[in-house]
Amino acid sequence: MASQKPFDQNYVKENAQPKSSGFLDQLNLPPGVVFFMEKYHRIILITTVLILITAISIPLYNSWHEYRDNNAATALAEAMRLDGETKIAQLEQVSEQYTTTPSGLWAMVTLAQIAADQGNLADAAAQLSVIRENISRGNPLEPLLIVRMAKINEELEKFDEAISLYQELIVFPGFVADAYYSMGRVYAVMDKNSEAVSKYQQYLAEIDKTGRDKSDLHRAIVEKTIGNLM
Repeated sequence: MASQKPFDQNYVKENAQPKSSGFLDQLNLPPGVVFFMEKYHRIILITTVLILITAISIPLYNSWHEYRDNNAATALAEAMRLDGETKIAQLEQVSEQYTTTPSGLWAMVTLAQIAADQGNLADAAAQLSVIRENISRGNPLEPLLIVRMAKINEELEKFDEAISLYQELIVFPGFVADAYYSMGRVYAVMDKNSEAVSKYQQYLAEIDKTGRDKSDLHRAIVEKTIGNLM
C-alpha cells in the first residue's frame, strides 16, 4: 500500500480534525485551562479527594467529640451521686476513660480533694500536680489548681513551695491580689516580716488599682497586720 502523501486530500482532512479531550471539551473551557488540567490532572484529583475527605471527617470528628463529652458528663454525674469507696472507684474509672475531657479532669480534681479530706495531703498534691501537667496553658482550671496546691503545701508546712506557687498565680488576671495576700500570710508564718509587709502592701495597692470591693474593716485589719510586723 502506497504511503499517503502530505497533500493527499483525505490525509489533510484526517489530520485537520482536533484531538478530542473528552469531558473537558464538553465544558467549553479556555484552551489554557484545558491544557493545565490535562497536565496536572493527577495532582488535581488527589487534592480534590483530600478536600472531600477533610470536609467529611471534620463533622464526623466533632460529632464523636460531642458524643464522648456527653458520655463523660453522664458518667461523672453518676459517680458524684455515690459515696465512699464506690464513689472513688467510679471517679477513677471516669478519669481513666475520659482523661482528655472536662469531666475526666474534674473527676481527677475530685479524687485529689477526697485524698486531702482524708488527710492524704501529699497524695492530693501529687495528683493535682499531674492534672496541671496534663492541661493546656490558658485552661481556666489552672489557677484554681495552683491555689489548691499552694494551700496544701501550706498545710504540709512546705512554705517555700507554697510561696513559689503563689508567685506563679500572679500572671492570672483576677488572682493577683489574692496571690499577694497569701504570700504575705505565708511569709508572716515564716517570720520573714519584711517580705510579709512588702506583699501585704502590694496586695493593698492591687485592690486599689483594680477597684476590688474590700470593706474598710478588711483594709484596717491588713494595715494593722502590717503595723504589727514592722
